[in-house]
Amino acid sequence: MKRVLLLVCLFATTLLMGKAQDKPDVNKMVQDRISYMKENLKLSSAEGKTFWTAYEQYLRNEITYHNAFRDNLKKKGIPTPCVNCPNKEQVELSDKQITYLYDQKFELKKNLFNLESQFYKKAKEFLSPKHLQEFYKLDEKYKREMVHKKNAASKQTQAPASSAPTPNKKRR
Repeated sequence: MKRVLLLVCLFATTLLMGKAQDKPDVNKMVQDRISYMKENLKLSSAEGKTFWTAYEQYLRNEITYHNAFRDNLKKKGIPTPCVNCPNKEQVELSDKQITYLYDQKFELKKNLFNLESQFYKKAKEFLSPKHLQEFYKLDEKYKREMVHKKNAASKQTQAPASSAPTPNKKRR
């Protein structure tokens, strides 16, 4: 259950981060996440030597899967789904597009799950159980902070338009 929740959070975070910018800087995203982990996860030099390389590869593969998902949808003329976008435009999709969209979503989930489980198996070899637990706690915290920042940024962009009173409406 925790893995499913983690995958859903990861999927949502990546989609939100993807929508935040037209062309996100992959290297910056990877380096920000790695530096956050390095600041908060204290590993011995022996553990860190192999772990950080594996972690960076994991992050790059994760981004590759999300980019492939978006590219596949774009090829079929399907807009990338955005759960928390303020301007939810209702786009009518054909039956084939709907089927393709959900096929791609499940393919992405499957790929991310396989990637996560492979990384977990590798990480178990490098990290002690306590470090592994701390890593996953920090990873979840990082993702939640990114979602919080994204939501705060979208609320700030919406606030000026929605805070202006309408001229014909009485105030209470």
